[in-house]
Amino acid sequence: MDYLPPVYVWQRNSLTVNSVVMTSKLKQRGVNQMNNYKYMLRREQDVLTVQDVARILRIGKNYTYDLIRSGRIPAMKLGKRILIPKAALIDFLEGESSYRKNSEKTA
Repeated sequence: MDYLPPVYVWQRNSLTVNSVVMTSKLKQRGVNQMNNYKYMLRREQDVLTVQDVARILRIGKNYTYDLIRSGRIPAMKLGKRILIPKAALIDFLEGESSYRKNSEKTA
């Protein structure tokens, strides 16, 4: 396959390239990895809906409900709406990152 400049790769797979670019920009600014998720979610509302979380994580709505039901993502119910605090989503993401690092060390 021919080498594609980053601009074209970005258009095809924005998540991977954006994460790499954002991580390198954060390192240049001196932001550590723990604040990475806070920085990435800085424009999101403080309280998110299930649809918002599914969009951010790029997963289905039903799988998001499963994560909430299992307690992996803390949420609260207000009337018929399920709301997820942004801080809870950041904690979930940080926990998943440390889980991934620990499982790679043991393998």
